[in-house]
Amino acid sequence: MLGFIIGLMMLISVLLIIVILPQQSAKSGGGIGAAAGASQMLGVQKTTDLMEKLTWGLMIAIFVLALITNFFK
Repeated sequence: MLGFIIGLMMLISVLLIIVILPQQSAKSGGGIGAAAGASQMLGVQKTTDLMEKLTWGLMIAIFVLALITNFFK
């Protein structure tokens, strides 16, 4: 069971990296997807909201799974 939870945490970590990379930085004003024009197709506000919600959701999932692994030691 512990191996499954750790594997799930690794998968969520990779997804979190994929979600964070295209986000715009507050300092530089552009992320990886800044030149791709994806924000023009989907709308800047909708894309930002979705990415922010995904980031928070994945971070909370990792936090909860980390707490659960404490009970299997």
